[in-house]
Amino acid sequence: MDGIVGTVAFGNMYGTEHFAHKEHFHHVIDEAMVVRSSFSAEDYFPNTLGRLVDRLTGVASLREMVFKEFDAFFEMMLGQAKPDNAGCVGLIDVLIRLMKERQQGSFTVSRDVVKGLLTNTFIGAVDTGAVTIIWAMAELVRNPHVLNKVQNEILVNAWAIGRDPTNWENPEEFIPERFKGEEDVNFNRAQFEFLPFGAGRRMCPGIDMGLATTEFTLANLLYCFDWELPEGLRSEDMSMEEAGGLTIHKKTRLLLVPTRYKCGSAS
Repeated sequence: MDGIVGTVAFGNMYGTEHFAHKEHFHHVIDEAMVVRSSFSAEDYFPNTLGRLVDRLTGVASLREMVFKEFDAFFEMMLGQAKPDNAGCVGLIDVLIRLMKERQQGSFTVSRDVVKGLLTNTFIGAVDTGAVTIIWAMAELVRNPHVLNKVQNEILVNAWAIGRDPTNWENPEEFIPERFKGEEDVNFNRAQFEFLPFGAGRRMCPGIDMGLATTEFTLANLLYCFDWELPEGLRSEDMSMEEAGGLTIHKKTRLLLVPTRYKCGSAS
């Protein structure tokens, strides 16, 4: 999931040698999730007492550590980004261009604003999408007939791939030489079914990206593999107990066994 979000945020830089330290960044993201869902006395008592309690419990020091890690990482990425280069343009490239223009109406785009937006992109997108996929996989494994039905309905649109004008010049023309060498859903309505994404002016700004990344990842997992519980476990034994927090995680880790899926083999 972070690979998709990272490519959106940083473009072609994500996955290159610049991210040799990616494992450490993953650890920082995990720590940020802990901070986001932890109890902070200062939120309820915004005074000296609240700050003292947070110091004693370690919440304040963890929060400061995560902030410094994020700030240093994004500062480094701002220094390495080259928004004028051709290729996959990421969010960071767009923000740098806005920052160079200095004034956007009454709003100035500063380095701190850019780093804050990048932080929100990762914190808001990675955890929510990953948790959704975990719950979906848990429900599918508990209901094998639904898993089989979904796998049989996932189709690769080979027709569209072969007629993509970005890959093929005049795709509708028969040019053998080219091979030489080389139900409508409106999520913007204020409907109760879409309450997790918010509604109206305060709805989630990442709704389209969240749906795309979650559905794409889940479809790939189901298209490429069959999924079963470890030997000796039954679907009714799987715990679906929820843990607390802003994002509702599974209380116990999801452990599944994948096997290569052959289309049409499902009963």
